[in-house]
Amino acid sequence: MGEQKTLAILLRRTLLASDDAALEFFTPEWGKITIFVKKFSRSKKRADLDFFRLLELEIFQGRNSKTLRNVNTQALFHGFSKSFAASEFGFFSLSRIAKNFEESPQPEIFSEIIKLFSAFEPSQLEIFDLFFRGKMLVWSGTFPKMSGKFFEFFRRATVDEFLENRENFSPEILLEIRELIEKTESFCE
Repeated sequence: MGEQKTLAILLRRTLLASDDAALEFFTPEWGKITIFVKKFSRSKKRADLDFFRLLELEIFQGRNSKTLRNVNTQALFHGFSKSFAASEFGFFSLSRIAKNFEESPQPEIFSEIIKLFSAFEPSQLEIFDLFFRGKMLVWSGTFPKMSGKFFEFFRRATVDEFLENRENFSPEILLEIRELIEKTESFCE
């Protein structure tokens, strides 16, 4: 119990009756968490509580729930605001994070997601989409064991390695990876 600071990305914002809101975040310390904010529409915090930002949250941990004391934007993920398709991909990514992670510490995954979101460029939407969806399968333990250097690279690659090597993926390899990801996702749902 007491006050704590953490970095977070906003996954979902649900407006409730009586002007309150339920905010769902992904954090390195707790994984996915929900925080209730009273009088949200009149709150000064509302301006910073937006999607596609790296946020610093100041949270008071009570006996049964967390209360948001303060919020500051640390970084903006500009790539998601450059086009409608980029925004769609951004919201798709947030929904995948919300679906795949529960309340448990995820510091390495959080760090990788922040790097990927920071480097996102709409001009390379297809490759970012494949990498993100593939890594979500890897992180959840459902990415199939396939042979081949590109599949092995894809399975173990960090975002930094991916960004350095993304030009090395031929259209044929990307198509093969896309088909594998789509089959695996449909099997997992």
